[in-house]
Amino acid sequence: MSVARLAAAFALVLLLADPAPMRAADIGGPFELVDHHGNTVTESSYPSKYLLVFFGYTYCPDVCPTELLVLGQTLDLLAEDAARVQALFISVDPERDMATVLAEYMPNFHPDLIGLTGTPEQVTAAARSYRVFSISRSNNRRTRIISSITLRWFI
Repeated sequence: MSVARLAAAFALVLLLADPAPMRAADIGGPFELVDHHGNTVTESSYPSKYLLVFFGYTYCPDVCPTELLVLGQTLDLLAEDAARVQALFISVDPERDMATVLAEYMPNFHPDLIGLTGTPEQVTAAARSYRVFSISRSNNRRTRIISSITLRWFI
């Protein structure tokens, strides 16, 4: 028996022996940030809407813009149902991604996408509540590099 088959059989036995209780994921939470229009927003600013949340940064060369295009296409595919969803881009680089920067960046992707930023403390708190990790460091060419685990959450 191969290792993969053995692992699959073991996992099946564990699932059948004692199924895990169903519960909501413990992801997300309260936040207070500033949108790309300069308005202070919280998680309650989007009542009765599902939140589609993506963390990234405007200087990201490839993954972030690609994912924002995907989010925009998703909203287009949802057609009328898109009114029930709010897509949010939360920057993990608040020192560079101020509201004015996001105001220029966000229209490149979809008119209904909202960019959010805040103080480093606000952004860190929001990232933690969504279980997102990022780190900023400088290399010897004075270029800041942001490393993050980019995730999309549909809450």
